[in-house]
Amino acid sequence: MKWQDAIATNKYKSQSGLARALGLDPGRVRRIMSLLKLSPEVKDIVAGLGEYLPVGFLAETKLRELVNLSSKDQLREVKAILQEASIFPISPNQP
Repeated sequence: MKWQDAIATNKYKSQSGLARALGLDPGRVRRIMSLLKLSPEVKDIVAGLGEYLPVGFLAETKLRELVNLSSKDQLREVKAILQEASIFPISPNQP
């Protein structure tokens, strides 16, 4: 969220400007920033997992695939992924 705040407060005029300041590829910054489109519930789940998740189960690329889904569908997909990894013990269809 710090990156989003830096752009919103005009510290940097664009994602490209932010990327230059951080020494990162603009595409990388854009891909990371796209994750801000995830629903608040999904962001909370991901943040709560910390480093617990097995490699590859909920990778950045998988999360980016979810950003264009509805909040409900994002949550269902994340729960299904975590259930498959035996991390989220409830049914993916539960609210």
